[in-house]
Amino acid sequence: MSTYPPFAHWMSAQIGRVAGSGLLGMSAVSTASVALFYLTMFAITSRIATRAAMLALAITVAYAVLRGPIFGRMVVNNYFLGQVAGSALIPIALIGATFLHCRQRWLGADVLVMVCVQIMVCTHLLPALQLAAVYSCILLFDFWSGRNWHTLWRLLAFSLITVALTLQNPFIGTMYDASQSEAGAHINLFGSRIAQIVLVATGFFLSAKLLFASRENRYAVTLACMGFGTSLVTILHIALHAAGLTSNYSIAKTVFMTVSVVIFIGAALLAQRHKRSEEPEHVLPLQGSILILCGVMALLATRADLYPSIVSLRPVASFQEDIRAALGESPDRQNSTVITTLWPKNIAFAIVYGDLRVPLGPATHALTGESFPFGQIKTAFAPASDPLILGRCVDRALSRGQAIAMRYDCLLEMRSSDDGPQITKNAAVPLAN
Repeated sequence: MSTYPPFAHWMSAQIGRVAGSGLLGMSAVSTASVALFYLTMFAITSRIATRAAMLALAITVAYAVLRGPIFGRMVVNNYFLGQVAGSALIPIALIGATFLHCRQRWLGADVLVMVCVQIMVCTHLLPALQLAAVYSCILLFDFWSGRNWHTLWRLLAFSLITVALTLQNPFIGTMYDASQSEAGAHINLFGSRIAQIVLVATGFFLSAKLLFASRENRYAVTLACMGFGTSLVTILHIALHAAGLTSNYSIAKTVFMTVSVVIFIGAALLAQRHKRSEEPEHVLPLQGSILILCGVMALLATRADLYPSIVSLRPVASFQEDIRAALGESPDRQNSTVITTLWPKNIAFAIVYGDLRVPLGPATHALTGESFPFGQIKTAFAPASDPLILGRCVDRALSRGQAIAMRYDCLLEMRSSDDGPQITKNAAVPLAN
């Protein structure tokens, strides 16, 4: 992941030093980021109505079980660690700004968001763009609703300073170059342009409905502007792609946040349809019981969103160590891959791209499940208990402990003779360590 800004990966590396595995470090950072995101989103939504947060949880879990593209699923799909860590700061920055706004500390709110935008640029460019767009929508709504020219000047100052600081950020060029790649976001919904446009239109419609229904509730305004901002960024990427300035990869990566925000807005609207008249509009500060409830819901949402990528990573760490012991610093590292039916494909991709240092383009085959071209890969590693292991293809010289090495050309020959979707379905063959 050396092509990405270092902040999220630096945190993962430090945790990995303690845990003994970089993959464990990445999983810890991504899991904490997803949990923080949902904790804050549930806290924002609970300020509209407690039942809105509960509805959002139910919809999120149901959609995650269906493997839809939603916040957290980018970890399962492709370990978008930088995007996940950066996006987790969006609702945190916004709830902080909303809190300051309710106390009329305008300058503090503007500075808080500007600082968070620059921190995000050091993690991933897309969340920084989304936060800037959302906060600009908030300021624009404040100007439009109150015709307050002071707010318009704040919007202009925020926009100019944010653009200037971002252009001076040392990681802006790296992230722009990364956005031009067509590695694929590997989502099973909203991959077509029509579906993406329908999503954006739904986001705009529901956001406008919530904004006009609850314009006196600052948390509802914040949530509605999140819908406007994320939908705006998605349609902007679609327009830039039409002009040849960005990739389908970038468009797909905007979908995760947009879908999640639309779910929360829809839940808030559904809850308001049955809102009791005695339920207060504002509850400040967040009550301890509500915060605990939001925390429990965040853990449930995180577990559903990340499943099964955070299941039993200790065996994965042992598998990684055995691969490292087998290959060392051999140049054959970049001619190796990982195949397994025991773990999600993103685990294999993380090892192939991170540990084996296979370039991103070829490494993507480990994520999509496609076979590498004949002659490109020399060795395939699989966990010792994986049913993909085929005895006649095993390379005993490279096999170590939990990492069983096989000749990849042998696997390809067996696959073409079987005409099956898998490389092989034969049972594992026990090997001596």
